[in-house]
Amino acid sequence: MISGENLYRIEHPKNYAKAPGSVARERAEIEEESVLCGHTHHMSWSFAKNGKHQAIDIGHCTRPECRYYIAANGTTRYPKWNAGFWMIRNGYLYPFPKETTDWDFWLS
Repeated sequence: MISGENLYRIEHPKNYAKAPGSVARERAEIEEESVLCGHTHHMSWSFAKNGKHQAIDIGHCTRPECRYYIAANGTTRYPKWNAGFWMIRNGYLYPFPKETTDWDFWLS
């Protein structure tokens, strides 16, 4: 997608990694463009090694406790999911993590 003058690739890759941001960074390096990734349920923002392309884990907008495969499996070594989303407007990215966003400000 193009926003402002910036190109963003939005995808749901098959890969998963415990380290937040690592799949998005690798994808940004392979594609040589900024990438926003679903699938990991992490929420992170970093850059590819070239420093030019952004690498975003977009989080999730679900309730993990309602997901059978999460609730039924008990404890794991995988990171907790991060609820939230990202907005792209005029070529700029804005994060909205559930736990650290001033929702009163944004919803008033």
